[in-house]
Amino acid sequence: MESWNNENTVFVMFSREDELAKQRGFRIYRPYKDTTINGRIIRELWFRTPFLSDRRWYNEAIINDRVKYILVRDPLISRDYLVWLHENMPEAKIFFLYGNMVGKAKHLEPGDIPSFVKKWTYDDYDARTYNLPIYPYVIEPGKVIKNQRPEYDVFFVGRDKNRGEWLLDLEQQLQSYGLKTKFIITKDGRFSKKKKYYQPMIPYTKVLEYDARSRAILNVVMEKQEGITLRDIEAITLNIKLITTNKHIVDKDFYNPNNVFVIGERNINEIADFVQSDPEPIPDALIKAHSFEHYLDVITSETL
Repeated sequence: MESWNNENTVFVMFSREDELAKQRGFRIYRPYKDTTINGRIIRELWFRTPFLSDRRWYNEAIINDRVKYILVRDPLISRDYLVWLHENMPEAKIFFLYGNMVGKAKHLEPGDIPSFVKKWTYDDYDARTYNLPIYPYVIEPGKVIKNQRPEYDVFFVGRDKNRGEWLLDLEQQLQSYGLKTKFIITKDGRFSKKKKYYQPMIPYTKVLEYDARSRAILNVVMEKQEGITLRDIEAITLNIKLITTNKHIVDKDFYNPNNVFVIGERNINEIADFVQSDPEPIPDALIKAHSFEHYLDVITSETL
């Protein structure tokens, strides 16, 4: 079987986590033609209107690019879009990668994905529940973000998801231990009821800037979530401290109690000393085992 390269492999995703692919010269396609908020609103209304063809909005640029492998990230992808890809590019192998837990975002359920598409997840719970393989996470220090002089002890960014008040209480507790915090809590969606502590959403590039200026990243996971998330990867990549509510993190290959603090499993009184101590270096073997190349090797080596 032909192996992947940046000529025969493309990505379909909304530009947020694509820096590693861009740096290696991979082509990245947005699935739909709309490029503005107003365009997206019109498209979503169009999709909800019977007898109007959704294909009017599909970005046809990809079907002129005769490739071998198509990696599709999960947000806002429809079953018909995947069928359309297959109809126009029948020789290409299509992979659908869940970047969120099943049912926690606007994406297809595993049973709705066509059989000609290979499904992958990052989360152990979803892997067991839906019989999905787990794709490896990627850590590549210095490739996307680099450490700067610490300005904050603990940084958090994320949507409310009914945890806003809990986050504010935790922030006050961290501050009571003398830690300097930067918490950005945003509303869940465009039509969510506004709360006084909500802040505007920030672009992912700004998230990375805050990461690089922090001693520790806080990750508050969803119920039943067990897999490694983007916040975890950012902490590993920068080799800074990680504070998390994910109790399953202790089973991951990167877990090191000197670098990872699990809320609820350790005495919170230890957290200031934990944050302000130096992290232990990431082992070279771990970096090698989680390269971007290995990630692509694992996904594209699977036969449909």
